[in-house]
Amino acid sequence: MSFLNPMLAFAISIALFIVLMYRRVGLGVSLTVAAFLMSLLSLGISGTAIVLSETCLDQTTLTLVFASFLIILLSILYKETGLVTVLTRSLGGFIKNSKLIVSLLPAVIGLLPVAGAALMSAPMVEAEADKLGLDESKKTYINIWFRHAILPIYPISQFLILTIALTGTSIDSLIARQAPVVAIMLITGYSIGLGKTKVTKNAEPETELNKKANLKGLLYSFLPIIVTVILATLNVDIAISTLVGVIALLAITKTKLATFKKVLKNRAVWR
Repeated sequence: MSFLNPMLAFAISIALFIVLMYRRVGLGVSLTVAAFLMSLLSLGISGTAIVLSETCLDQTTLTLVFASFLIILLSILYKETGLVTVLTRSLGGFIKNSKLIVSLLPAVIGLLPVAGAALMSAPMVEAEADKLGLDESKKTYINIWFRHAILPIYPISQFLILTIALTGTSIDSLIARQAPVVAIMLITGYSIGLGKTKVTKNAEPETELNKKANLKGLLYSFLPIIVTVILATLNVDIAISTLVGVIALLAITKTKLATFKKVLKNRAVWR
């Protein structure tokens, strides 16, 4: 039996992928169906079965699958336990400069690399952006730009994990190479979005009690992310690093079994 040229099989699969996306089929399902079609057209059933079995036993693949699963789990747990609210409130109370707050809030939410997280930070950004008199387009720009600006150097970004796995590049080397890009992105985003905006400060009176409470809340809510990032930068397997972060979050929030079951039932975790 003759099989199609790999490039032709790829083109047909991409065409199917576009059709599925146009029909609003889920991204994960669309990618999987397109990949199977490409393999069947270029390798046949027996060749696809061999590749599939090898893939399912490949250590890199298993690491990527479990890491992706646990990163999404960590992100949704942050939301469901209310820890993300503690994080953003304590950050807003700790920093009084509205220009810094409005750029830091989406970046902090960006530490939770889950699809649609920009919607989580939008209301928080809007509240601070109103104090600066920013229009709707500036609010949207700042929220989207700063949410994604740190991803090229964030150790538990799925894009970074995949790049490291496919190229064999060390995580510290890749971060070092991309750090200048991130710096330029941050400067550009700040200049365009906030450069000509007048600085305002939070009018809430500052007390030692407020400072301590905000610092405590910031450290408490950041702990799972900090643990995960530190372990990842120490070249601990990313899946294990994220698992430790999930366990840390469950421990400090004393998450109830009902809440954990609810998170596990979330389709985003599995898709």
